[in-house]
Order: sequence, then structure tokens, then C-alpha cells
Amino acid sequence: MKKMLLFGAVVSFYCTSCATIFDGKITNCQRDKPSAGQHVRKIKPVAFAFDVLFFPGLIIDFSNCSIYKPCRVSPSISRR
Repeated sequence: MKKMLLFGAVVSFYCTSCATIFDGKITNCQRDKPSAGQHVRKIKPVAFAFDVLFFPGLIIDFSNCSIYKPCRVSPSISRR
């Protein structure tokens, strides 16, 4: 019985993290910390708002970097 309660607590702790569950794959630019002089990473405001309501999700989303917005990749110009 104790194992089932522990499992339920872990699952509910993990399931409160909105960005981890709903936003898919985490890109490398979300994981990498910006260097000095680079722009700071922006967070997803809707996921942050839900995570504030369910505090454990905030910890999870920041720990695995899924709360940050993916970087925009500018189209490269190919030279021929």
C-alpha cells in the first residue's frame, strides 16, 4: 500500500508540470545557458502561470528546461 501511495505521489508531482507534458521535445538551445552578452532565454507565460498554481511543476519545468521558449532559427542563405 505504501508503494502505491509513493507511486501516486511521484506521478502527481510529475503530471503537474505543464510545459514538460504538453510542449514536446526540448531543443538544445532550451538546455544551453546563454553566454555572456547573449540574449536571455524567455519563458512560456501560459505554462509558467499554470506551474505557479501547481508549485511542484515549476520545479520540474525549470529543472529540465522545458519552461523556456525554443530558439528561433533564422533561415540561412545558401550560396551557390
